[in-house]
Amino acid sequence: MRALTTTQLGALSSDQLRSLTAVQASALTAAQVASLSADADGIGALNNDQITALSTSAVAALSSSQIQALSTEQVQSLSTGQVAKLSSASARQLSGSQLQAMAYATVQSLLPTLQHVLILDIGAESRLRPGDRVTVYGGNGTAVVASAYIVRVARRSATALVVRQTLGSFAAGRRVRVTEK
Repeated sequence: MRALTTTQLGALSSDQLRSLTAVQASALTAAQVASLSADADGIGALNNDQITALSTSAVAALSSSQIQALSTEQVQSLSTGQVAKLSSASARQLSGSQLQAMAYATVQSLLPTLQHVLILDIGAESRLRPGDRVTVYGGNGTAVVASAYIVRVARRSATALVVRQTLGSFAAGRRVRVTEK
């Protein structure tokens, strides 16, 4: 697979892409994956096993339009390591349904760390919506501890997926502010 140029890979039909084995998909370079079109004939043609097999560098190379083109099933098949390699610009392109699929695919426990969930005591009454970005602040109220995307909202609570953590750990009771709608 590495011998294929990006032009040659881009010329493969969606049926040919679907027929790649997981081993072949794992051999795709970041440049090759980045060359796939952002539609059902390119990145959308890859099955869940192929998505799971992509290297973290290949996932990191996905463009914003390729991220948007991923089905919720494809997003669900991403490993925690792959998700952690998404740039913040790429992560912002994830839809609410993609974020929700990712949250349930990668969450192993309720510990507040990368790719895990936080339960917030603000919700729809505070005009929170899925896809909003929140910042979690440390004990002094000024140090940024983490950033998270809202994946589910109830009337007075919300669930957020931690996408960036700047300090080693944090605990319940931290201040949270919506930083991006």
